[in-house]
Amino acid sequence: MFSLENIETALPGVIEKVNGDGTVDCKPCIRKVAQNGVIDVVNPAIPKIPVMRLGGSYAEFSFPVKKGDQVLLLGISRDSEQWKLTGKDDVVPESSSGLTLNDFVAVPFVAPRAPRGAVKFTIGDDGSVSIQNGHGSVQMANDGTVTINGHLEIAPASGG
Repeated sequence: MFSLENIETALPGVIEKVNGDGTVDCKPCIRKVAQNGVIDVVNPAIPKIPVMRLGGSYAEFSFPVKKGDQVLLLGISRDSEQWKLTGKDDVVPESSSGLTLNDFVAVPFVAPRAPRGAVKFTIGDDGSVSIQNGHGSVQMANDGTVTINGHLEIAPASGG
């Protein structure tokens, strides 16, 4: 009978180290319990996990990450090594493996009971948008009205 015990699909992790190449070393937040009841003594850090960004061709959201931030580790179901190295749209994998510790990507998130971040973006179900950082806020109502709470400076465009 096929056992799913060693397949990793998704789990919360915490960043142990931010690497200069856009990857992070992460430690899983939940220890593994084997079917025989043995619990992992240590959750070792998984090295060199790419941090995913939310975006598309015309826009992207960039969230700086630091040690101690939580991420959702997602296991890719196919050998992802060549895709992670090249970023190409059509990659032939080197093996038939997948869903291993080497196939994780990290997606930044805020856990349900974690403290709130320093900056909060809110998109209302009515189309309104709000950005708050503790020192001020900008709100755009669904009718287009913009309200700024804080110091405002307008500078000429640079370059040209």
